[in-house]
Amino acid sequence: SEAASRLDKHVRPVQEFLEALAALGILQQTEITDKTRPYFRYALAVEVIELKIDLRKLKKQAKTKSGSDPELREKKDSGAGFSVSRDGTSIASVTLRSGSGRSQKQRLLKLTPMQGLFLYHCPFPNAYFKSQSEIMRVAGIEESYRPEIDDLVQLLVQHGVLESRSSAEEKLSAQKARQH
Repeated sequence: SEAASRLDKHVRPVQEFLEALAALGILQQTEITDKTRPYFRYALAVEVIELKIDLRKLKKQAKTKSGSDPELREKKDSGAGFSVSRDGTSIASVTLRSGSGRSQKQRLLKLTPMQGLFLYHCPFPNAYFKSQSEIMRVAGIEESYRPEIDDLVQLLVQHGVLESRSSAEEKLSAQKARQH
């Protein structure tokens, strides 16, 4: 509680952080008992911490993630709101809505210029699907921007704003199965 008050933070997150550092062996945790109740005192257990981050693993994950080229279009009645940029050549932001009535929540996604271009050129719900690569080509987006486009596509598919051909075909086959 003393550390939390000095940092002007809530006690619980500070306590969890100190316990995590102790579990990693960075801090030494000593239990102290006095007249009231027991508490922990922390001291440094190591003087040097060496940190090594291998970014090659992230690069490999990005390659496998972007290895697919989904065919996409906007999903009908997604409930999302699109704000067009001032110059009218891209989407500036997307408002995602979830829930209903008083419990409805909104989330505003401010798009990067390349994400805005991509979404602006994405097919409407009644149009044919286009591959992500084709949409990027038509929008004039270089391949180096693919990771941020991948992130946007993944998020918008999760929130039901975009649909991929494979998911649309699965729903259609499920509807046909129910009819028979």
